[in-house]
Amino acid sequence: MKNIKVVFVEPGQIANSKRPLSCQTGIRYDMSQFYSMKEVMEQLFGNRTYLRLKETAGLKDWKEASIKLLNAFLLASESSIAVADDDWRDEIINTVKTGVNLISSACEISDLFSSLAATLTRVAFIQIGSMPDHRAQRKTVRLTKEWWTLSHFRSVQYVQSRVQRAALDEMRESRKAARLKRQDNGA
Repeated sequence: MKNIKVVFVEPGQIANSKRPLSCQTGIRYDMSQFYSMKEVMEQLFGNRTYLRLKETAGLKDWKEASIKLLNAFLLASESSIAVADDDWRDEIINTVKTGVNLISSACEISDLFSSLAATLTRVAFIQIGSMPDHRAQRKTVRLTKEWWTLSHFRSVQYVQSRVQRAALDEMRESRKAARLKRQDNGA
């Protein structure tokens, strides 16, 4: 049987704890907080993950889920991208490792999500071709092809086999049928 430690405190006093309080981490225990992230985690990892994050997840739970998300990116890149140079693969791996370290050291949920967003932004640009670095520019970086064509080191090309095209068509038809069925049930 596990020993339980009980600490008595005076009214208005807060007991010292190794685990931060929700008010210290920025987490409110309600379903609406971070709902879009909870929903995407459910889509990726299933209902059990959503139920864990739903209402009472602490910072530790969010760290675990966020690190799992980054590792899923790494696994998906390794298993889905057949042709890529070693520099690109190393860049993805190093970016994810840095993100995992940043998330692991986060003390507040805002730090965690900031680290996750920065890591995913870097991964997205690396996936497109390269992570731009405009820090040394003295002029304004505009949203023009001049600044945002990222094929300096590599080009990305998406291809589909006949089998993949057929699977996509089948998925579209299935979604269309489900949408029509919902419309019929709602009418």
